Amino acid sequence: MKKIALILFSLAVLTSCSSDDDNTPEVTQVTVTLKATVSGALNNSPVIQYRDASGTLKSEALTVGTWEKSLNVTSGYSLFLKTTGTINGSVEITASATGEGISFDDRKASNTNIDVDFDLEISKTL
Repeated sequence: MKKIALILFSLAVLTSCSSDDDNTPEVTQVTVTLKATVSGALNNSPVIQYRDASGTLKSEALTVGTWEKSLNVTSGYSLFLKTTGTINGSVEITASATGEGISFDDRKASNTNIDVDFDLEISKTL
């Protein structure tokens, strides 16, 4: 009886130590496009903030026209895009991401014909 118990115990230990179990999550390559389109008059030191490919928060002056960044990141990246300032005109931000099993697209906008403060933000963990 002890031999049977020892054999069953040995089988349980051997099968639980199988090297087939890999709990490492798969990393997916993701292409992210961040964009801001501005027309009209900007005031009050308008700023655009975003996370670069390494995840570092960056800040730049927002100007009239089109601003765009394309990033190559991996799954788990914390997408962040934000604009603040005052506008008499329109400002639109868009963020999109594509990769295996990942599809994201978002848009925020403000449109006015008088000076208005804006604070537009898009964030998402991919």
